Amino acid sequence: MDEIPDALLTLKEVRKFFGGSKPIGSTTVYRWIREGKLPPPTKVGPFINRWRKSDCQRLLDEMQKAAERKAQP
Repeated sequence: MDEIPDALLTLKEVRKFFGGSKPIGSTTVYRWIREGKLPPPTKVGPFINRWRKSDCQRLLDEMQKAAERKAQP
């Protein structure tokens, strides 16, 4: 089955997206939002928030580039 290009992720999925088998904390996700690193979630219902996978991927790509620059002598 093809993956949806810009799927909407739950908080649990965002935590796992960045942390893999050891998910990052919810506090980290909300701190990144406050710091402007990750856009706020999209409200899809009264108590339902979702993040665009493409926004998460963009942040991950930026983090990887920053780590590569830092590793350069």
